[in-house]
Amino acid sequence: MRILLNLSDNARNAAGDMGSVTLSLTLASDKSDGVKPMIGRHPTLPLVILTVTDTGPGIPEAMLGQIWEQGFST
Repeated sequence: MRILLNLSDNARNAAGDMGSVTLSLTLASDKSDGVKPMIGRHPTLPLVILTVTDTGPGIPEAMLGQIWEQGFST
């Protein structure tokens, strides 16, 4: 839950006052491009892809290497 709150909060901040944020869930199969099943995943539960998009300006290329650092923000 905390991950979802952080992603949506970051997207809202990036989009600004006049921007928009979209969250979507898509069912995926084990054969979907780029989807790798998690170790220990329950074999009968479906995989889902969570996508968070916003209309913000994006992250400057020079900062992309920092996006996984705890507390990093643009």
